[in-house]
Amino acid sequence: MRARSAAITIATTTAAVVLPAVPAGAATITVCHSGCTYSQLAPALAAAHDGDTIKVGRGTYAGGVTITTSITLRGAGSSATVISGGGPVLTVGAFGASSEPRVAIAGVTIRGGVTRSSQESEAFVGKPGVLALGGGIEVPPDASQSSGAEVTITDSVVSGNQVAPTATVPSGLSECPRFPQDMCPFAIAGGGGINTWGPLTIRNSTISGNRVGAATSLPHNGKSSDANGAGIWSLNGPLTITNSLVTGNRARAVAPNGRFGDGGGLLADGGITTLRHDTFSDNAARLDAALTNDFTSPDSWLAIAGGAHISGDAATVTDSRFVDNRVVMTNSVGDANAFSGGLHTDMDITVSGVVSSHNTVISRATGPGADAVADSGAGEISGSLTDVRMSDNTVAAWSRSGLASAVAGAAVSRGTLTDSTVRGNTVRASASRGDALADGGGLLVGGPLTIRSSTVAGDTARIDSGRGAAKGGGIYDAPVPNGPPGGPLTLVDSRITGNRAVGPSAAGGGIFASGQSVSRTASVVRGNRPDQCVGC
Repeated sequence: MRARSAAITIATTTAAVVLPAVPAGAATITVCHSGCTYSQLAPALAAAHDGDTIKVGRGTYAGGVTITTSITLRGAGSSATVISGGGPVLTVGAFGASSEPRVAIAGVTIRGGVTRSSQESEAFVGKPGVLALGGGIEVPPDASQSSGAEVTITDSVVSGNQVAPTATVPSGLSECPRFPQDMCPFAIAGGGGINTWGPLTIRNSTISGNRVGAATSLPHNGKSSDANGAGIWSLNGPLTITNSLVTGNRARAVAPNGRFGDGGGLLADGGITTLRHDTFSDNAARLDAALTNDFTSPDSWLAIAGGAHISGDAATVTDSRFVDNRVVMTNSVGDANAFSGGLHTDMDITVSGVVSSHNTVISRATGPGADAVADSGAGEISGSLTDVRMSDNTVAAWSRSGLASAVAGAAVSRGTLTDSTVRGNTVRASASRGDALADGGGLLVGGPLTIRSSTVAGDTARIDSGRGAAKGGGIYDAPVPNGPPGGPLTLVDSRITGNRAVGPSAAGGGIFASGQSVSRTASVVRGNRPDQCVGC
């Protein structure tokens, strides 16, 4: 139950952006392998002016090109026109410019980009190879670092791009206060498919198979301390994704440098995010660390958000699916923290018509006395949730000799859950020689929550080995160590049925509430094992 933001957050407006009228004399420039004005993309871009359209024919064209004018780049279809190679394949806008272009990209595939260093690296940390951003598309920051070029991507594919830095710098003492700086190296791999500092709109497109950090096949790919946004990393927003697929993207950081794996499919780090009719599937965020417990806080490292991580000013997620995403953390020395298999939000948002299912969170701590915490299979969300299905998600924590804590088939920090279903989720904790806790097989309540006209059924909180307790097979509404305080919980016209708490000191098969009030109106709590409600 932790939030982390890796980038600058700024305010943006909700006003619709209207592209300017096409200037008088705007031209159409053709690119194809035979019979066109240009046979490659780079000279066509050099010749383009604001308002021009570059039409690219069938075939594969060399990437590693930059767009600095407000143009439309239109291919013959994503299966016909391929822009390949370079690092990034496309750069849109100019780093540090006072004004940036508006660019529309349609009907192309952007693939095969390999980025090992970005312009931001020397500008921000004084050394190349430390910040590697944007394998397929990179939109660098403007002079204020609060925005960048405005890009719209339609009917396109961004696939098979890779990002990994080649160098590190010492982290700041505020991040690693108890370590010599040379023992806490810093480097970022981000935005395997797309990295943007500006407004981004994606429609009817696929972002797939992109890799950042140690998930790449690149030499020396283990430099990253942070592996962020394997599919998309949006730093400032606004970000709108509609009718699109984000799938098979991988973010991974490894020892000795690795501290964060964040956003397998998406990391939206600022502004306003809108997701409509999208699918986030088979994405993964992973951290395999060798870190001691001497850092300043438990948030000094973690793996988070297999599907999508949204922070910023506001967000709306509508009619979208988060399925088969994964978060994994292992630590051979200290604690392991893994959170939010499907969707993770850092603020209250509006969610409707969303499915989060078959996501997985795994945490493994093999060091002496080290704890493993795994949390929020479907994800951690707060705000207004309507017509949401969170089902068949799995959370598993294993510790060799410390505490293993598996929590929350799904977590709703606060707000309302209406006309929704939480079903068939499992949290499992195993401790070879330590204590094990399994809490909230179906749902963890992190703050004041009203559940209305909803069902929590067939969920399980289970202790597989070790000393400890399983609590709240259906709902866990109690304070969590280093986490949220819980309720109060209000149930209205809802059903809590057929849930189980299994293992030593099992309690609250339906609901476990401690130190919180539970209010029930026209609601049913029955058929749960070993009991119905503790603390009601």
